[in-house]
Amino acid sequence: MIDKIQSNPLAGYTNSINQVSKNQLSVSDESNRIGNKSAEVKLSNDALILQRGIQAVKETPDVRPNVVKAIQQQLEAGTYQVDVGALTEKLLPFMK
Repeated sequence: MIDKIQSNPLAGYTNSINQVSKNQLSVSDESNRIGNKSAEVKLSNDALILQRGIQAVKETPDVRPNVVKAIQQQLEAGTYQVDVGALTEKLLPFMK
């Protein structure tokens, strides 16, 4: 018999992980039926602040349409000014 060659070498690994996950789910379901107490985790104040910061970043859009539109209008009108000093300060660390 000839075994089928998988095009993705990690497919077998993924399948074995999925099988382990299914086994763990059934074990955890069994422990819940037995009545084991669940663990409680309390986050530190720093961790809560970090968690709120991460959530705020996730909720912030990647592109600010109002800023893009304002710059487009300035470009079309020929009034957009580049602050060469600020641009230089931003680029300088990449030139070292």
